[in-house]
Amino acid sequence: MKHTRSAITLDDVARHAGVSASTVSRVLAGKNVVRSSTVLRVQETARRLGYVVNPHARVLAGGTSTTIGFLVRAMFGPAFSALASGVEAEAAERGSLIMISTTRGDPDREAELVKMMRDQRAAAVILVGEAHIDDAYELRMATYADALTAVGSRLVLAGRPPLTSRPNVASVQYDNVAAGHVATQHLLELGHRRILCATVTGMSTSSERLAGYRAAHAEAGLPVDDDLILEGSSTAEGTEDLVSRALSAGLNFTAVLAITDVLATGALRALRRAGVEIPDAVSVTGIDDDPTAADLDPALTTVRIPFEEVGRVAAKLCLGHRQSTDLHRVLPIELVVRHSTASPPTT
Repeated sequence: MKHTRSAITLDDVARHAGVSASTVSRVLAGKNVVRSSTVLRVQETARRLGYVVNPHARVLAGGTSTTIGFLVRAMFGPAFSALASGVEAEAAERGSLIMISTTRGDPDREAELVKMMRDQRAAAVILVGEAHIDDAYELRMATYADALTAVGSRLVLAGRPPLTSRPNVASVQYDNVAAGHVATQHLLELGHRRILCATVTGMSTSSERLAGYRAAHAEAGLPVDDDLILEGSSTAEGTEDLVSRALSAGLNFTAVLAITDVLATGALRALRRAGVEIPDAVSVTGIDDDPTAADLDPALTTVRIPFEEVGRVAAKLCLGHRQSTDLHRVLPIELVVRHSTASPPTT
C-alpha cells in the first residue's frame, strides 16, 4: 500500500532548525527579532522541508496574513501601473501578495474596502494617489489607521502627504513642490515670463505642484498672473479645451506648465490644432515622465517621478519593523529636457 506523506508542521521545522516553535513562528511571520543567522537557518529549513504557512490558521490565531491591500481611485494610467509594479515586486521578494481594489473616488466605498481588508487581517493597506486634503480627510485616515492598528495591521499612504494628526502612520511621497518648481524654473531660465499653468482643482498633488510654480516665480522676483492659472479636470481632453479657450480669448503666454504629462498631451493637441509651433512659438512641459512622453511630437520635456520606487518603498513600509522611526519618505525628482521647450520667440 502507498503511504501519503504527512504535511510538514511548524514543529518539524523547529526540530530540524534546532530552535523553538515560537522562534519559527516569529521568523515566518516576518517578525525578525532574532539573529540574522537564525532567520536564514529557519527560512532555509522551511524551504528544504517544503513547509507552507497556513494563512487562515494565522488569522484565526489572531495574527495577520501576508497580503497587502492596495487601494487606488481607478486602475488606469502609467503612474498607477508603475506604482503597482513596484509594490508587487517588493512584496513578491518578501513572500507576500497584493490585493488591488478601486475606490472610484467614493469615500464610502473606500471605507468599506478598508474594513474588508481589516477583517481579513491584511498585513497592511496602502492608499494610493492624490486626495482632497481637509479636516474630513484627516479624520477618515485617522479612523482607518486606528482600526488597522487594532488588529496588528497598518496604514501606509503612497503619493500623499503625512497625516498631521497621526505621525505614526507611514507615508512615502515624491517631492511635488520641487517638481513644480524645477519645471517652472527651467522655463524661466529659457527666458519665458508668461507661463500658463494647467492644473487640476482641489487635489493634493496639483496644489503642491502649483505651489512649486509660484515659488519659482517668487524666487526669480517675478509676479504670478493668476489669469494664467487654468484649473480643470484631470483629463487630456479637459486641458485641450482649456488651452483652446485661452487661445481663442487671446490670452498671452509663451509657455505651458502642465501639472501632469496627461494634461501636457491635451495642451499639445490644442496648440497643434490652432497651428501654434511647438516649441518655436510656445514651449510645453509636463510632470511625471510617463512612458509615452518621449514618443510625443515633439518629445516632451517633463519631470521624472519615481513611481515604481514609491511602490517598492510603500511595500517595505508595509512589511518592515513596526517600531521603525523612518516612517516618512520623500523621494527625489529629476528634470528631463527633451524637444518641447526652447527660448521664447524674440518678436
